[in-house]
Parts: sequence; structure tokens; C-alpha cells
Amino acid sequence: MEEGRTGPHHLVAEQAGEIVGWACLGPYRHPDTPAPATADGASGPAGGQVVPRGLHGGPGDGEVYALYADPQRLGTGIGRALMDEVVALTSAAGHPALRLWVLASNALGRRFYEKAGFAQDGAEEPWHIGGATLTELRYTRRLSRP
Repeated sequence: MEEGRTGPHHLVAEQAGEIVGWACLGPYRHPDTPAPATADGASGPAGGQVVPRGLHGGPGDGEVYALYADPQRLGTGIGRALMDEVVALTSAAGHPALRLWVLASNALGRRFYEKAGFAQDGAEEPWHIGGATLTELRYTRRLSRP
């Protein structure tokens, strides 16, 4: 992932000529994501929201748009290998942080991201589909520059 290059980048994991995983990454797409309300539900001074330092993704952050492994091969290291490459590419491109969104109900995915060094940063977004509203949580991992 070259610094300053826009657009998504795709990674494919392959075993014995068969595609077994895929990841997509690029620049962070949501720099204007609202900050969560304070613990007491207040929205902050003068009607604005309280924004914890470092909560919002800056234009220099990277994002994991998607990461999937063949469900038959979960736990075999495919997802970890893809994530390691995503982190390496994003860090090498000079991004200070890597962010992603995951459904709150996706316990397996959340556990995977937490083991990969990501943590919830407090941002949430509703996702409306088929008359239902699902909640997406944002996870962030700070990166060291090469």
C-alpha cells in the first residue's frame, strides 16, 4: 500500500491453488464519524459532542474494509496471515493507525480483532438493513512507523 495512493487494495490467501481468504484495505473512509456521548449521556458543551483525544480517524489512518477466511478453515492461521500483511502494508505506508468496523453481534470476529491488537475506541454506527438496525463498533490499532 503506497503512501498517498487512494482506493482499495486487495490481498488474497491461497493454498494449493485455491482461494481461502481475502482482505481489502485502504485509507480510512469515515473521518467525520460522530464521537460517542459522555458516560452520563450528555452531548458536550454548547451542543457539541465531547470528543476524546485520538478517537476520530484522521485522513492519515488506514482501514480494514473486509477480511474473510474460508469458514471451513477457521483457526488455521489464514486470517492471522492476512491481518499480519494488512498491518505490515499499512504501517509501511506510514499510517499512524489502522481502523475497522465490526458488528457488535459478531463475537468471533471481535475476538479475532482483539487478539490481533485492536481495541474498541468508543465509536458506534447503526446499520439499517431489512427493517432491522444493527450496531457496528469501531476498533483501532495504533501502528509503529517503519
